[in-house]
Amino acid sequence: MSKKKRFYEDDDGRTIADMSGIEPQPLLIPRIPKRADRADFAEPDAAKANDRPWDTGAELSREERNAAIRGALKAGILIALAFLAGGALLILAMQVFWG
Repeated sequence: MSKKKRFYEDDDGRTIADMSGIEPQPLLIPRIPKRADRADFAEPDAAKANDRPWDTGAELSREERNAAIRGALKAGILIALAFLAGGALLILAMQVFWG
């Protein structure tokens, strides 16, 4: 019983990511890599020239930073209120139908 090799019409034979060296990890007791294994995953010495193209390097002014913080807090509060309203409606519905 040999496994048939599948043929895909759109496969051009290129290797996108070589996964041949990856072994399955144990589920209950994770394997801790040895020092030699960790060297394979070390950071490269030279930083890429354009590794953060979205970062212009300009600092935000105090007013812009505070406006961004207020906007994030308002969004979080809005989400929290939506969850609280949904929970209140659920409790009310449970009291009406099962109470």
